[in-house]
Amino acid sequence: MPRKEVLERRAAGKTRKIARRACDVCRSRRIQCLFPADSSAACVRCLRHDVPCTFLTSRKPRGPPSRHVAEAKQRAALSSPSPSHPGQQPLPLPLPIGTIGIAHFLPDPVFLTIIDDFLFRVYPLVPFIHLPRFKAQLARRDFETEPAFFRLCVALCAITVASLPRNLSSYGIVGYHDAAQLVERASHLIMCSYMSTLPSWQDQPSFERLRVTILTAIAFLYAGRNHAGYLWMNEAVPCCRDLELYKRDTYKGLDMVDTELRKRVFWLLFIAQVHSRVNDLIPSCGLHFCPRQTDWEYLLPKELSDEELSDESAHSATGGTPLISGYVALVKLYLSVLDHLDEFFPSTSRPHILSHGGVAARVLPTIESYSNQIEILSAFPMLDSLLQVIQSLNTVADQLPEPLKLPLGTGGVRHSEDHPASVLQQNHQFHSMSANIYMTVIYLQSVMLEVCLDKWQNRSRELSRECEDYSVPIDEAVSAHLWSIKSSLGEMLVGVLTCLSGPDLESNGQSMIVKLRQVASTFLYPDGNSKDPNFNFINSFVSRQCLDKALSVLIEIDYLVVKN
Repeated sequence: MPRKEVLERRAAGKTRKIARRACDVCRSRRIQCLFPADSSAACVRCLRHDVPCTFLTSRKPRGPPSRHVAEAKQRAALSSPSPSHPGQQPLPLPLPIGTIGIAHFLPDPVFLTIIDDFLFRVYPLVPFIHLPRFKAQLARRDFETEPAFFRLCVALCAITVASLPRNLSSYGIVGYHDAAQLVERASHLIMCSYMSTLPSWQDQPSFERLRVTILTAIAFLYAGRNHAGYLWMNEAVPCCRDLELYKRDTYKGLDMVDTELRKRVFWLLFIAQVHSRVNDLIPSCGLHFCPRQTDWEYLLPKELSDEELSDESAHSATGGTPLISGYVALVKLYLSVLDHLDEFFPSTSRPHILSHGGVAARVLPTIESYSNQIEILSAFPMLDSLLQVIQSLNTVADQLPEPLKLPLGTGGVRHSEDHPASVLQQNHQFHSMSANIYMTVIYLQSVMLEVCLDKWQNRSRELSRECEDYSVPIDEAVSAHLWSIKSSLGEMLVGVLTCLSGPDLESNGQSMIVKLRQVASTFLYPDGNSKDPNFNFINSFVSRQCLDKALSVLIEIDYLVVKN
């Protein structure tokens, strides 16, 4: 602009105002920060060059500190009560950061979109919130004023993106290369929020902290950051023990909503410990409960919808199967194997014993014994325990409510697009939970069956070395029975994968992929006695069909393109 025109504009009072603040990048270039229309978390230049924008951070005061201000702060500190007195909470110390908000994590529209995805696809698997209460707080935007709700929302976003990593690109987020980076950012903001609002949070266990910690731990594990995931999980264990969520007396004085939420969180930590026991020789985390003092019957969650828990059923209940029924069925599956874990997966440390026996008999329905196979069971006692586990798991699956059952054996696919959007949403929630339940049934049977096969084949090898022509009819019957179980398991796997669609399986996150890979790998190579007539099972039609179906599903899950 010519100098004459500039002088004229100044004389007329029409000069353009220059912003008093700018981020570090724009300040160094002496230009003004410009922001896109849909976001205020970072300026255009920082977004373009993919660098952190410092516009929203607090500025360090320039010049020497004021002597009068320093003296006033010192007088206030001397006159304030000492935080060392019992019963007093210390005031949070000032931190070199500004006020933490959602804008430091995600743009507001993206944040709300991810929360919607959580409610639609992930909530049935981690029902740690009360839906009416949560939606009311979200509508009031309590995440801007309540630090506890802010931390919960950040953790829910983290587990949603970690469960659905292929959705990250569809959100249009700039600055996160993968789901793991977003989960790390979420954990940093959660820690900063604790430091700025609850200075002694590490020594003050609370349910709010337990819930956020477990959600963040699962998000890290789903994102492939196992070390960080186990660190957060091990932080949740002592917190749960201090809260004594395994005792009935702990729940006195709580309303039904708070009681049921605590039960749900307790069981997810229990499920994580069962997986740790099955997969690790030395479990990665200790127990969050005392087996002898745990009230298993009372801790089983009630099969009531969130509206019914808050006495709102008169206005909103539909009379159908509540979503929590799938989660309760999942809990019963892991209870079915609890009493047999030490037999199949003996721990090197006594403190990691999960049960002293009799838990399933108190909580689950009584099952019939295999009285017609006494001769086979006497030759291999572990087979008796395996058959009890299989029958318990199948009983839980047979007793599922109709929306959670899969039409196995019919070849039908339960996913249909010929329904209204609300019906499709509810169907998908039940389908994703069905995928979790049936794959858990297959997974638990598979890992325990492999232990039996391994022990039986080792026994057969030792007897073969002692006598080359060793052959006993009862031993052949045991071997044939074990391989028939494996064949039935393969047929069940093919049936389940046929009934479910890619999105139903994908909503379960990395745990579904891990279970499917581990089960499918057992059909790859036989590891047995070549003289065993069942040795060629691995080349059978069932085995090839299992591998083909599992491989096609894994490819679909890994490269699934979600249609918006």
